[in-house]
Amino acid sequence: MTEITRQETHALVQSWKSRVKALSYQPGTKTYAKLEVEFFVGALSMLAALGRSYPHFWNIIIMSGRSLSQTLCPDQEKSHE
Repeated sequence: MTEITRQETHALVQSWKSRVKALSYQPGTKTYAKLEVEFFVGALSMLAALGRSYPHFWNIIIMSGRSLSQTLCPDQEKSHE
């Protein structure tokens, strides 16, 4: 399996941020957190189906209730506030 690259990680986070903006999700709400988990679990499932891997600590971030997008790309997060 080939691991996801940093560029691909940033593109994945950017895709989430585009969805947030387009659908007017409100950061900090339970709905936002739930939708972010659903988005990233789906994306990670797709990567696995394509024979790609990702760092396993991403699973811990999701299960702990922290924001995967904020953890992976904090600079992108600041630029969207």
